[in-house]
Amino acid sequence: MLFFDKVQRRGIVPAGCIATVLGWVAAASEAQPIPDGVLVVPIIRIENQSSYGMEIGVGNPPQVNILKLDTGSSTISFQNPQSNECQQSNSPCASYGSFDNSSSSTSKFVSSTGFSDQLIDHASGGYLNDTLRFGDQVVDDMTFGMRDVVGASYDILAPDAAILGLGQDCSDETCSGYNTFQQQLYNRGIVNNRAFGMYFGRDELNATGSLIFSGYDRAKQADDGFTLDVVDPASSDANNGPFTVNLTSYSTDIQGNRTTVPLDSGFSTLVDTGNPRWELPSNVLSIVWDYLSVNTSLTAYQYGPYTVDCKFRRPTNDTLTVAFTDTKSITVTMDSLVTPIDSNVCATFVGPGQNLGDPFLRSVYTIFDIDRHEISFSKVAHTDYMNIAPIS
Repeated sequence: MLFFDKVQRRGIVPAGCIATVLGWVAAASEAQPIPDGVLVVPIIRIENQSSYGMEIGVGNPPQVNILKLDTGSSTISFQNPQSNECQQSNSPCASYGSFDNSSSSTSKFVSSTGFSDQLIDHASGGYLNDTLRFGDQVVDDMTFGMRDVVGASYDILAPDAAILGLGQDCSDETCSGYNTFQQQLYNRGIVNNRAFGMYFGRDELNATGSLIFSGYDRAKQADDGFTLDVVDPASSDANNGPFTVNLTSYSTDIQGNRTTVPLDSGFSTLVDTGNPRWELPSNVLSIVWDYLSVNTSLTAYQYGPYTVDCKFRRPTNDTLTVAFTDTKSITVTMDSLVTPIDSNVCATFVGPGQNLGDPFLRSVYTIFDIDRHEISFSKVAHTDYMNIAPIS
């Protein structure tokens, strides 16, 4: 879910970033052929470093869009250039694209209503069918929603991208209640299964990473990691989504002083690529904020994140650990919780709540497996080398 839609965003991806990433994907595929049924797509950091996006060309001729990647939702949609959002005076749709179906020779009308992105800004509209281009794929007759009306009670701040949901509607154990982007790829035999690996890249301005459908990148795994069963996706605890996991505790180790905060039995949280924040229980958050000298009245932009001194990005041995079981945990250093927002501005996206968002996910390589109801975490390895393997 996108809980940070009100962040004022001014970061626009340089035009060369996508071409650069496509170049290293192409180079990797020449050096090591991509396995059949595996699809490698570059991703880029967007929206003032608060989101990660994927480039898609929609229609014929293709209209370039960048969509936010969100494991907390399941729909795919494009901005309607005539929507109330895109017509705002601040032009929030200008940076990451929109889709004018009247300019596409292959666009097919499906329905004028019925679409909802099910997110905080309540975008709704109809469904269209058209060609999508992404990675090295050109796929005809893909169905997607249109953000015709945005029902937010506030003006959307610019720039703003539409959503590519990587979750599923799990109203039953098959998690096939909605014809998602990934489900359509699977139904057509383009990918082997409904699993994918994600690498967010280094925590730096305009970072690049990868999304690998039906595969993962061994080179980005610094250790063997571990696998977790997700909370029953059809349960209310998981909100009918496939990527909720249980936690048992948080702990900090600061200058040799260890503090452990046990969590209630059944404490669960969403693993959410669409949330720029790592949301912590209040008694853990207070320790982290004290360590980073967070002043909650100081924000990098109008609605956050919280500005902190860039000195906290210096490497440290002080750590934050999240435990999933007695034997499975991830430890990150405190400096990894501070992000560059501009050339001389730093901030932390750690805040209150209950969610494993991007600051956590930048520290791990993650495999999301809808079919097996599993999530796997490994400590991340930052390297330009790729070693792609299929998820069997």
